[in-house]
Amino acid sequence: MTTERQQRTRVSRELHARAAELASATVALHYERVPQLVARYGAPGRVRCLEDAHYHLSYLEQALAADSPVLFTSYVQWARSMLESRGVPVADLDMNLRCLLEILGRETSTQAAAAMVDDALLALSGPTGDIPTLLRDSEPHGQLAREYLRLLLDWERRGASQLILDAVAAGASIRDMYMHVFQPAQHELGRLWQLNEISIAQEHYCTAAAQLIMSQLYPQLFAEPRSGRTMIVSCVSGELHELGARMVADLFELDGWDTVYFGANTPAPALLAAINEHQPKLLAISATLTVHLGRVRELIDAVRTDADAAHTTIMVGGYCFNRDPELHRRLGADAHSVDANTAVAIANTLFEAP
Repeated sequence: MTTERQQRTRVSRELHARAAELASATVALHYERVPQLVARYGAPGRVRCLEDAHYHLSYLEQALAADSPVLFTSYVQWARSMLESRGVPVADLDMNLRCLLEILGRETSTQAAAAMVDDALLALSGPTGDIPTLLRDSEPHGQLAREYLRLLLDWERRGASQLILDAVAAGASIRDMYMHVFQPAQHELGRLWQLNEISIAQEHYCTAAAQLIMSQLYPQLFAEPRSGRTMIVSCVSGELHELGARMVADLFELDGWDTVYFGANTPAPALLAAINEHQPKLLAISATLTVHLGRVRELIDAVRTDADAAHTTIMVGGYCFNRDPELHRRLGADAHSVDANTAVAIANTLFEAP
């Protein structure tokens, strides 16, 4: 481990150990600098401000450990649009981060983290960019995807299901339904929640419905000839966003792989035991949130140091890896894919016959 990496790791661990103290100091300074916050938000507002400070530190801690400033900057930009859509002005976020910056700068031991906060503040000072929809009629099956999501947002799960089944019966491929309907619809759900245009209940309903509809396609999915290759697909411990990982497993099944799919929040020891039992060619790890990167690194390290699992090829995916395309290398993975379809193509290239 290089001296630079050792320093980042040490500061990251210090942020983790002192998160409560640093968050409380940040909020106290914020309220001291802007006493009007008391009248504006009341007592519940201070509680939420403290929660936000904890989130800032969690993302900062992991971005620092991963040597990825873009992860913290993109988190702050996401927080800006999310908070603004809920009536919290960007000035409040800006001041909170400036207070955090001042707290971190007071001690030599945490100054290394201050540079990332400074970068994020610089990005925050720019204009707010639009968050474009991925549901476009010009895209393959674009109108179908738009109608599918409309039905789900109207709580019409049966109608959405029949729409997909009818499309497949008429000749649309299952791969196209995954890549051009389910995937953009899920992205749009995230965008709508971020902009406060739908509730978390709607997002959960639509995601659960998508999983049910995908399962109705399984008879065709598992009917494809087998290739003799096995893979394990899972989210790391703590990660609850599992639909992307499930799409990866399903498209590998469609391509003839035998998949062992574990879903959300799977502990590293259980995954390691499964690797030793099934001896897969590929382990696919999913992590959407930056705050779970430490567990990705721990899992990869555990696989690499286990005599019976060290040979396993590791592929990672999820939003944080898409934001930093070289991140997977720094965590010790062999490959990264931006989506399920690309994951299949990369894997087949890695394991193609000589």
